[in-house]
Amino acid sequence: MKLHWKQTEVAARIVIALFVTALPFAQGHANATNAANGSITVDGKKTEFRHAYAVIQPSLGSSAKPETVVVITDKPLSAAVTADRNERQKARERDGVRMLVVSADKRPDDVVSIFISVPPMNTTDSSRRFKLALDPVGDKRLKGRLSMDEPWESFGIKYRIDVSFDAHLLVGK
Repeated sequence: MKLHWKQTEVAARIVIALFVTALPFAQGHANATNAANGSITVDGKKTEFRHAYAVIQPSLGSSAKPETVVVITDKPLSAAVTADRNERQKARERDGVRMLVVSADKRPDDVVSIFISVPPMNTTDSSRRFKLALDPVGDKRLKGRLSMDEPWESFGIKYRIDVSFDAHLLVGK
């Protein structure tokens, strides 16, 4: 009987060791989406982005066609906040969430439209200086990179963006 107990104890230790070893890999795989890796540097101060979300939302323009945006943040957001542009604004104001909101829809002449909310910047810009590269990963995710070839100065504020993202697509309002 004692031998059986030792075998059971050894087996239990092996299972625990495998679980503890595999857990970080499983968590890394689970976090592979809705993740960002990169930063914006504004006047020499770097803000790291770790969270990304993709949202299909009604267009604010005259088009009846919905728009797709990528929301890149320094703090995590709930799905409800992410999906609602008014709630995203409240999160910026109330919780100090720094974010980039990038239109992922193809525009003429490779112009990328972006909203930057990283103090002291709170601005919308559309320009070819922003490079948005999207990787084909299916119709339920957006994966890619937002970057700039060189720093840019606007109203005396110098900034540069380089961030990769991988996000599940949500339906917004």
